[in-house]
Amino acid sequence: MNFLQNQFIKYLKNYKLPFFINFLFLFYFTSIFSQIKKDTIALSEITLKGSPIKNVVQNVAASVSVITTADINKSDGIIMTPVLNKIPGVTMQQGALNTNRITIRGIGARSQYGTNRIKAYFDGIPLTSGEGETTIDDIDLASIEKIEIIKGPNSTSFGSGLGGVIQLFSRETPLLESFGKSTVTFGSFGLLQQRLSAGYSDSKTNVFTSFTDLQSDGFRANSSYNRKSFNLHGKQKIGSNGSLSFLGTFTRLKAFIPSSINETDLKNNPEKAAATWAAAQGFESYDKSCLDWDTIINFRRNGPFKPVFFLIIKMLMNPGRLIFWTKK
Repeated sequence: MNFLQNQFIKYLKNYKLPFFINFLFLFYFTSIFSQIKKDTIALSEITLKGSPIKNVVQNVAASVSVITTADINKSDGIIMTPVLNKIPGVTMQQGALNTNRITIRGIGARSQYGTNRIKAYFDGIPLTSGEGETTIDDIDLASIEKIEIIKGPNSTSFGSGLGGVIQLFSRETPLLESFGKSTVTFGSFGLLQQRLSAGYSDSKTNVFTSFTDLQSDGFRANSSYNRKSFNLHGKQKIGSNGSLSFLGTFTRLKAFIPSSINETDLKNNPEKAAATWAAAQGFESYDKSCLDWDTIINFRRNGPFKPVFFLIIKMLMNPGRLIFWTKK
C-alpha cells in the first residue's frame, strides 16, 4: 500500500462516514492504484552496435533510430523503401529498382539521381564511394539483421556526412539453431524473386548464407531489371578472449534505364521511356564483390583490439568501356 492510499485511509477515519460508504471509497481507489501499477511497463534497453563507444539508445545524445529484424521481416523483402520510410525524418524515393534517393532531414534533396551527403556502412564496410555517392540497393534484405540511422553530422566518428549515417548489419543465425529455407515471390510487371538461405550456429560457430535472384520487366519501357546476389557471414570464437568474423558479398546487376520524361508524356503515357535511352537501350551493368575480415581480441586492461581488413572490387560493364576499381 503506497503513500497516497495511507493518506486516503486517514482521511476516511477523520470523517465519521457510514461503514458502507467508507468501504466503497476504499475499494474504488484501491482498484485505481492497482491498475496504475499494472500499466507501468519498463522498456527494454537497445544497445547500439555501430557506435564507436558502446551505449544504449536511451543514453545517446544524438538522434538515433533502430530498425530491428522484426521490422525488416514485415516488408516485402524486395526493396528497402518501405522500411526506411517508417523512420521520422528519413525519406527514400524509389524510381526503378536501381534508382533511388535517400534524404535525412532534407539533406540530399538537391541530388537528382542518387544519394549523397549521407554515409552508409555494411558491417563497417563503406558503401559510400570516394565521390560521396551512396548505394545501398545492392544489399539484399535477406542478409540484413538490423539498421541503425544516426541523423545529423557525425564527422568525428564516421567522416564527412552532413545528413547522417546509415549502418547495416549482417544477419546471423540464432544461437544453437540450424535451418535451410527456400522462398519464391511473384509480383506485377514480371516480378520474380527466388531466394535460398541457410544457417548454422553452436556455442563457438555462427554461419549464415543466402542467394537471391531478382528479376522484373518493369512498369516502363526499357526498365527490365536482373540482380543476383550472394552473401556469406561467419563468426568463430578463438579461445576465451578472441573471435574471428568473415563477410563476403557478391552482386551481379544488369538494369536498363528508362530515364526521365516530360510532363505531357507523364500524364498521357507514363510507361514510355525517354526517346534517347529507348533508342540506345541504355543500361548499367556491373559485378561487385566485398570481402571483410575482423579479428577481436579482448585485453583486460586496455579493452578490445579490433583490426579490420576489407576489400571492395567493382567491375563496370557498359557498352564501349570496361572499368576496374579497387579500394582497400
